[in-house]
Amino acid sequence: MKSSVTYHIPKLSAFNRKNETEETFNLLVGLMRKHATSLEVKVKTKTHFELWTTREALMKNFKRKRGLLFISLIINQEFVGFYFQPLYFDHSLAAEIPQGLLSFRKGLTSFHFNALTASQLLEVELLIILGLSFYKKQNWL
Repeated sequence: MKSSVTYHIPKLSAFNRKNETEETFNLLVGLMRKHATSLEVKVKTKTHFELWTTREALMKNFKRKRGLLFISLIINQEFVGFYFQPLYFDHSLAAEIPQGLLSFRKGLTSFHFNALTASQLLEVELLIILGLSFYKKQNWL
């Protein structure tokens, strides 16, 4: 039962969750910028961030495409969506996903993070490095 003393408690928890997702988003953006020397930032807002390649790529259907999405981050109400495109192009990379990130995986290329520990942040960095090396092998960087 809500009283005049406790009516604000759900609002506080929603506020804390929002701050937590914003902090996680900012940590991930900083991590992505660290490795973005050969990538282009195409979207940069408070709730959405995308890194793309700048080279033209020849796809399996022999269509040429200028630039490929590498990583996208989107803040949702409950989590930060981390969309890692190298997994889309090479499904065998899934076997190399660090063990600590498997519980956050929600689809083929997506991970949902609420908050990240220092060790999980290092594992995300490892995943980014893995994706960069795959894109370099494909001559997309």
